[in-house]
Amino acid sequence: MILKKEFVYDLVVVGNSVEAVDFAANSGTPIIYNKPQGDYLNEIVDPVGYEKKQKALFQLALAGQLVYMPDLQRIRDKSPSLVLYGRGQSTLSVAAGKVLLFEGDYFESEVVSINSDPMTKVCDLLSVRGSASSLGNFRISGPPDLQAYSYLSERIDGNKKYEDLLLVSRVKREHLSLFEYSDTANRFRVAKFLAPHHPKLKISVLGRDVFPVLSFSVTENERILDGRRIRH
Repeated sequence: MILKKEFVYDLVVVGNSVEAVDFAANSGTPIIYNKPQGDYLNEIVDPVGYEKKQKALFQLALAGQLVYMPDLQRIRDKSPSLVLYGRGQSTLSVAAGKVLLFEGDYFESEVVSINSDPMTKVCDLLSVRGSASSLGNFRISGPPDLQAYSYLSERIDGNKKYEDLLLVSRVKREHLSLFEYSDTANRFRVAKFLAPHHPKLKISVLGRDVFPVLSFSVTENERILDGRRIRH
């Protein structure tokens, strides 16, 4: 399906972070938004920021200032327009006088450079049963260092929700295949760490997501500006 509708704006924000959405909502600026990879993780790690972003997106949608393509793969700068490409052959054109760029890993332009980090962001989800009290958030020194976030999942244990764990770590790509960096090894480390105060825990692995760590730089011109430089 090819979408032929074109949006026309003097100024548009491109980004999906809390900062990008907050700036767009507070300044009344239209935003091209795509759901970031692992967005569900943000709800666990930063529930206040996540809720703030959802409210701002709702505000932008009501004002007709939210351009959202759920299957967005990349944005190509074809001045004076930005062309949004989804899966298959779907496209959407946005004519923009100026662009404030907050995220650039999917933005194709001669003024934007993407840098790939040798580290990856690893997120392990663990199921926990048998805890008599809240586990809370905690940190286990590595390697790899593990930051653990406890949260109430949608799964039910009797008449209450499970308290599950999200583990976040940074791991080099070449280490991902090693057992000591696996989700199973992390499960053992968590069980050992919690055992003194929670000896009856039953912990199992629900799944693992691995995300590339990307950064970008912008050689600003009159049309494309680095939104991260703007004071909010």
